[in-house]
Amino acid sequence: SSSSSSSSSSSSDCSSFGRSPLAIDSQAAIQAQKQWTVSKQPLQFETGDHAASSLQMYNTGNYLRVVAPAGQGSLLGSFKYKGSILPVVYLDIHVPGEHTIDGESSSAEVQLVHLPTSGPAVAVALRLHESGDSSSSHGNSWVSSILSVLPAANTHVVVETQSVKKLHPALSRGDAARYFRYDGTLTRAPCREAEWLVLQEPGTITSHQLSMLRAALPQAPSRSTPFSNPSSFIGVGIQELPAAHQADEKLAVDILATSHAQPSKGNNAQLRRVHMERE
Repeated sequence: SSSSSSSSSSSSDCSSFGRSPLAIDSQAAIQAQKQWTVSKQPLQFETGDHAASSLQMYNTGNYLRVVAPAGQGSLLGSFKYKGSILPVVYLDIHVPGEHTIDGESSSAEVQLVHLPTSGPAVAVALRLHESGDSSSSHGNSWVSSILSVLPAANTHVVVETQSVKKLHPALSRGDAARYFRYDGTLTRAPCREAEWLVLQEPGTITSHQLSMLRAALPQAPSRSTPFSNPSSFIGVGIQELPAAHQADEKLAVDILATSHAQPSKGNNAQLRRVHMERE
């Protein structure tokens, strides 16, 4: 599952590129939503109801990565984007979550990653909020399926999980109409260019499940640190007008955001396009 990356890093952390993860500001989109017209469709997910076996789960000490066997990316589901069906090659589990929306961080984040043979990766970020239930019996059933077999730091195991349909409401329904899109990089190796799709709707995870994940990830950060300096980003976000405002025509704003945070070599600024898609 390793294609040559358009960006590289000697570290598994890709933050030196200063592009991802992102602190998303949805209000910037609302203020300028009439400036552009773009076509969009809801994200569609295909997960199936079957359990996924023969998956490799790696514990880096900082995050967990679950990898589908070569040629069997569909074991982790797929999503439809820009008319193509993109199988999930691997998913990463971060505690706490990496992306924020309007300053709100999440307790955990699961990133579904598609790696094409060339061009940018495509990653879907699923944010999980902590629920009040401290037990595991009513928690996230997909997370529960990995908790009993969590590998120790710097080791890996072969696991069987429930269908990723159980991971998040959007995966269970099979679609997500509201999400933010921006151009960045993956947040962990391989540090290649990536189109990010950050779902607005959160899923849930219990306090008990979070505690178990934190215990298994001794090097995980205590808080999320997305790139969020107001002077570094100009206009972040996109929001579509309600259909009633413009009959069948879909209006939205596509804003270019310039980042001056930790620019990569040879560039004084990183050019990023960010938008929120709303049905």
